[in-house]
Amino acid sequence: MFPFSSFFSSVHISERIRAFREAENHLFEFAKTRFSLHHQDESNHRFELFDTPIHVPSVVKEAAAPCQVHDDAAGANYSLHGVKVINKRLNSLPKEGDPTAATVTSTTRPAPLVLLHGYANGSLYFYRNLMGLSHHFGSVYALDMLGWGLSSRPKFDLLTAEGDDVGNGDDVVGDGKIYVDTKRKVTSAESFFVESLESWRRHHDLPKLTLAGHSMGGYLSVAYAERYPQHVERLILLSPVGVPKRQPEDESRIGSLPLHVRAMIKTARYLFNKGITPGSFLRSLPLSKSKAMVDGYVLNRLPAITCPEERKHLGDYLYQNSMLPGSGEYCLNEILTAG
Repeated sequence: MFPFSSFFSSVHISERIRAFREAENHLFEFAKTRFSLHHQDESNHRFELFDTPIHVPSVVKEAAAPCQVHDDAAGANYSLHGVKVINKRLNSLPKEGDPTAATVTSTTRPAPLVLLHGYANGSLYFYRNLMGLSHHFGSVYALDMLGWGLSSRPKFDLLTAEGDDVGNGDDVVGDGKIYVDTKRKVTSAESFFVESLESWRRHHDLPKLTLAGHSMGGYLSVAYAERYPQHVERLILLSPVGVPKRQPEDESRIGSLPLHVRAMIKTARYLFNKGITPGSFLRSLPLSKSKAMVDGYVLNRLPAITCPEERKHLGDYLYQNSMLPGSGEYCLNEILTAG
């Protein structure tokens, strides 16, 4: 694991969690009051934050070890945090003889929408979308994936998958051996998230999901749908990440670039291969510098947010998310591996 991950600020983790919850609550209130469609009545919706106990994924090497930020019972359960929006009108069954009742039935109601966030993000990143989406789905869930947000954050130290469809690796050498090892690492990293999502689904007794994922969440939505297609009614991908197989011409194209660009690419590859994540880099900086970088991201990357108050709370939310001990973020150089 990257050494910068041990350079946490002197601020106690409990203070980080408190600040994170405060920022989350502000975005939660925005979701309920600021971003509804003009014809939507807030009284027809129920919003709630929740924590769902889940089983420890089988790939976690030290299953008995506690979470890094919460007082989870060692070896018992982790938890997934998130927000739920219920559209009471869409979820109500029609009453016999009442022509004004909702016409949605248990057979026509769409499967609950489950939103998976992108890398270094969390469930309340969807705060502007929750009310609007609830107009089309009776139930909307947005989750902090395992290792992010206010969900459990175990150390990302995983067992390598054995006996999968890539063989045992004993009879391959060279590039073939590298492929087998890489495939196993990817499978284990995927299982960390897929198994936790499946445990969450079983806890809520949801036979079918409409699964929507943004960026890294899109990649993991596909991974879940491949393993549990019987539970996915629809799959929605929002700018999903993915890395194609490395091609011979890739290196020649990089070699034709200017020297300073090649140096930047080489540095980025080195950091990537060493497991240095954006979060671990932020945690290595002075607090004022790391906060300024996150605020700059919100300002430049999300220009549609013009309200200073909204911008502040979103910046605080993303900042505290990255400043808590790293967990799910370390999937980066295992999942996003070419080939």
